[in-house]
Amino acid sequence: MVTLKDVAREAGCSEATASLVINNKPGVHESTRKKVLIAVSKLGYEPNTFARSLASKKSKTIGLLVTDIENPFFGSLVHHISQNVRHHGYALIVTTSNDDSKLEQEALQSFLSRRVDGLIAVPTQQSVEDRAAYASFITRRIPLVFTTSYYLQVPADRVLTDYAQGSYALTSHLLSFGHRSIVLLIGSDQQAPINRDRIRGAREAFEEQHLDPSLLQLVACDQPTFADGYKTTIRLLTENDRPDAIMAINDVIALGAKKAVENMNLRVPQDISIGGYDDVIYASLLETPLTTVRQNIPAIAQASVEMLLKRIQAPDRPLETILLAPELIVRKTTKAK
Repeated sequence: MVTLKDVAREAGCSEATASLVINNKPGVHESTRKKVLIAVSKLGYEPNTFARSLASKKSKTIGLLVTDIENPFFGSLVHHISQNVRHHGYALIVTTSNDDSKLEQEALQSFLSRRVDGLIAVPTQQSVEDRAAYASFITRRIPLVFTTSYYLQVPADRVLTDYAQGSYALTSHLLSFGHRSIVLLIGSDQQAPINRDRIRGAREAFEEQHLDPSLLQLVACDQPTFADGYKTTIRLLTENDRPDAIMAINDVIALGAKKAVENMNLRVPQDISIGGYDDVIYASLLETPLTTVRQNIPAIAQASVEMLLKRIQAPDRPLETILLAPELIVRKTTKAK
């Protein structure tokens, strides 16, 4: 194995000088720098990054926890965060919780054992009291950024879309089309912060039109998936009066609802309008493209990484929340009555 001592001997300089060159530090004459770089190339020297991380107490890795990699929204989020992390010279470790609080805790313990320099996390939407693993990040002063969602109980930086604004925009759009009986397919925990924001925004749209907010029907999906969107909508249409419109907290649920409506021999949007949230890649590619609320994934990813790096560099700065504006994208699954 080629060592730093071998490089220094080949270049005719001290180990300290060779180390300065390899670590791109100033204070070395240009001719000496060239000799060291030639020696590195000739001998095939590779710096011991693990030993360096032990010495600096930095692993140069960032953890990323998401709930559901099968949802294209999170697949795209992982892609853009990975690009940003690499740009800043870090490696990324990604894992998923499957929106399960127990798996979330296990993943967090794994990140702790792997000595990540910081964590970007999409928490589950389950109502659980055990935040012990997150508490470990806080007590050990390991930087933590919540992205797209958060836990009220955990003090951390946050990067979010303004869910209330997006829900308000979609609801206002449906109301402007004359829809009054509107269903919101929401997560299983309506007290989760971002679910409360979505409900608040939708009700504000009703109130602005001087309509009773109770006309908004909240229907819980056990999981934020296509299958649950489909199953919940079938039950809804079987057991209740037909609504004018259905909107969902993500596009995957909305597409499950759309499939259910069509399988009940109803038409979208002629019989029931459908609206989603996220604007995943295939929302615009359907035969009947989906009306949805777009989240700016590249901006979310960039802000999350930059916020984490700021926390790594300045651990004691005040906590910060970045709220990004959503955009209503009107397509073909909504129609005036």
